[in-house]
Amino acid sequence: MKSNGSKVVTITPTAAQGMFARNRSNRRIRKSQVASLARQMQENRWQLNGETIKFDAEGNLLDGQHRLLACMEADVSFETYVVEGLERSVYESIDQQSRRTAEDLLSQEGYSNPKLLASAAGQIFRWDVTEAKTIRATPKDVLEIVTGNDQLIRTVEVVESIHRSGPRLVPKRILAYVHYRLSLLDEDEADLFIHDLVSGDNLATIDPVYHLRQRFITIALGKTRMLERDVMALMFKTWNYRRAGKATTGQGLRFAKRGRTKERFPEPR
Repeated sequence: MKSNGSKVVTITPTAAQGMFARNRSNRRIRKSQVASLARQMQENRWQLNGETIKFDAEGNLLDGQHRLLACMEADVSFETYVVEGLERSVYESIDQQSRRTAEDLLSQEGYSNPKLLASAAGQIFRWDVTEAKTIRATPKDVLEIVTGNDQLIRTVEVVESIHRSGPRLVPKRILAYVHYRLSLLDEDEADLFIHDLVSGDNLATIDPVYHLRQRFITIALGKTRMLERDVMALMFKTWNYRRAGKATTGQGLRFAKRGRTKERFPEPR
């Protein structure tokens, strides 16, 4: 295999457009990845980390399309390594190694429960940090959310413990995100809310949590799915009902997304 070696190049948006035009048969564009990379460039968080933009001997782009599109979208120049003169056949071997995940990074930093911690931080990023819900948190985004966030670390410990005690009615990442939001208002009440929802212990039939739990059980038994946003809306609405001492029935626990009775997404109080 022959190549001209790698070199550090500052790529301007105009240069990125010219390089991307040499893209002949690359992979499907993932818009969420482009948006995430563009945000890093705009916020001056892009790092020269050794990854390369690759061209074959005929000048065709083999790898780097998302970075080039991000540069064009951000309208910001960035530095990267560039390798030219590769054989076309190496394309099939590109990106065969698995990338380091947020879980890997948290584990490396010595955090306990790195999988759930990364998932919970990803939920916080998606729902509380960025307005574009389709943008996924990078490992660096996750680490920034977790670092110094004792409340989130406590949330993960509590949810990990409670989740073992009952049926899996709600994904752990959602339980963790909701518990985190609620614990910012009242830690003890948040612990009890998640415990009661998961275990169902000693719930009165007028308790809003009882009806929320029955709703989730029905969904689980019917093997149907509820959108993540709707699950969280019902959980926040139930929390507000319980905090206000409001009794309810199964019929009363609804979240109207459309029509004349359309509701705004409930914020926990």
